[in-house]
Amino acid sequence: MIQPKIASWKKSRVDQLTEVLNSDGVVGIVDVGGVPAGNMLDMRSNLRDSMKITMAKKTLIRIAWENSGRSTEELESLFENAIQPCIVQSDNLNPFELFIELEKTRQGRAAKEGELAPMDIIVEQGPTSFGPGPIVGEFNAVGIPAKIDKGKVAIQKTTTVVEKGQPISADLGIMLAKLDINPIEIGIILTGAIEGGFF
Repeated sequence: MIQPKIASWKKSRVDQLTEVLNSDGVVGIVDVGGVPAGNMLDMRSNLRDSMKITMAKKTLIRIAWENSGRSTEELESLFENAIQPCIVQSDNLNPFELFIELEKTRQGRAAKEGELAPMDIIVEQGPTSFGPGPIVGEFNAVGIPAKIDKGKVAIQKTTTVVEKGQPISADLGIMLAKLDINPIEIGIILTGAIEGGFF
């Protein structure tokens, strides 16, 4: 039986990943699914001194994981909640400190059409910074009750505009962003870490 030939770049990539996995300190898997490229660059530059984040395809990470003598069951459990997994390695943070640093990357972004609300999205009653204009009609069109009050657009009553798990329309996503409501949480999320062989 002829063995499939592995592209040389893949082999060298696997070797690099294996080297990272065999490094001293803490090794883990993070999820960067849904993080726009610009945000990702900012997040990584802020973390560069304390950890190394290495991106690769799942298949290459699996091969490198096996090559480093680690349990594939461990890896599959780390992959379970990761949409776009990457390897994270640090030799100066323990797993708890690593988690704390990565939690700082969490931030909200505007909702895109069809994304599901991660929680009930509520618009609070009260004044906005907008002056009178067509924006009143735009708010009302997406179910946010608005009117002019004392020369400013005001939300008339606290309203749940989308319930948890329901899709967000494109127009509603735009109007929420105008109110600084960015409901989609992004960040470099740690799914699990291993230190000295302990999971």
